[in-house]
Amino acid sequence: MSSLLEKKAEIFKALSHPVRLAIVEKLAAQPRCVQEIAGWFGCTRTNVSKHLGVLRQSGIVKDHKEGLKVYYSLDLECLGPFMACLDKEIKKKISQQYAAYCGAQEEAKSQVLKIQVLGANCRDCLAMEERARKAASSLGVDFEIIKMSELEEILAFGTAITPSLAVEGQLLYEGKVPSEDEIAKTLKDFLQEHQKNIVRR
Repeated sequence: MSSLLEKKAEIFKALSHPVRLAIVEKLAAQPRCVQEIAGWFGCTRTNVSKHLGVLRQSGIVKDHKEGLKVYYSLDLECLGPFMACLDKEIKKKISQQYAAYCGAQEEAKSQVLKIQVLGANCRDCLAMEERARKAASSLGVDFEIIKMSELEEILAFGTAITPSLAVEGQLLYEGKVPSEDEIAKTLKDFLQEHQKNIVRR
């Protein structure tokens, strides 16, 4: 590894502490004395001096005396624009992530949940439909109950057993009629997972 890369690594290592990063950002504006720097963080001068020592040793800052006070300033002046660029890019990414999250939330809210009841008009099929309707209503979501009674439609879900229940094409119950509470819990879990997937996109 070249000595130039090693020196760069040393500089980035020296910057790998929030306090030292804050010091560099402040010094990019103007030189500051140790007392001022210590006042920013509410810590002792000894603690601040240790951080300044790391920055000075790596060539990031330099110091000079004015009377009884020691002032520090940036020795690597290019770090000022670099920090400003980092701030801008990080804030932009946070803003984009927030906008994407809000958009995903709105998309999730605006979606109509498609609940498919697989089966004809037998007693269990009608019970499945009624419980699914009540369960979805209890969650306060917009939903649509779709009856799938044709054999070809039912087989497309990978089953021939009725009654069965699917949500957004995903088979959740097969050949049994769960309670309204059980369906409500399953729908709630499905919605939470579905919302996570939207946010990831």
